[in-house]
Amino acid sequence: MDKPVRKPSPAMVVACLALFVALTGTSVAVVNVLPRNSVGTAQLKNNAVVSSKIKNASLKAVDFAAGQLPTGPTGPAGATGATGAAGPKGDAGAAGANAALSGIVRTVTGSAIGPNTISSVNAPCQSDEIAIAGGGWTTGAPSAEPVLRTSAPAGGSPPTSWTAVMFTYGSSGTATLTAYAICVKKS
Repeated sequence: MDKPVRKPSPAMVVACLALFVALTGTSVAVVNVLPRNSVGTAQLKNNAVVSSKIKNASLKAVDFAAGQLPTGPTGPAGATGATGAAGPKGDAGAAGANAALSGIVRTVTGSAIGPNTISSVNAPCQSDEIAIAGGGWTTGAPSAEPVLRTSAPAGGSPPTSWTAVMFTYGSSGTATLTAYAICVKKS
């Protein structure tokens, strides 16, 4: 047979209520007893600090990651500063340093070549000259697809000529290569 459920007595209700108030009061007291500055980064959960908890105008530019703050408009240009004093005059250069350098361009054109062929042409300076620069160019049928592969000084040190190398990639037609050297008199 089932026993009837008894209602709690008024004394039991008052005792439970007193226990609840006592426990709640204790937990509030513990929160209020924390020492000042005792909570740090390690105790905070991620995203625990939100904008509403930060005092306005309390953060500085160094508190933000690079690129987080927008840049302001460019300000007006400042006034031009005063001209500085002239420096001392330099030493005179070597004799003839201001003389004009004169040179001559020497060119050599190679034979016409067909498709898928390499051509090398050398443009020499005269015996009393050295090559200070040079290069090459190609002419011919577009179907020969000529390409200048190399352009370099040649003939020793200092160089006495300039060599250019061409390759044709096409399937028909011919192309020619011209090499040139810029030569100056030896001193």
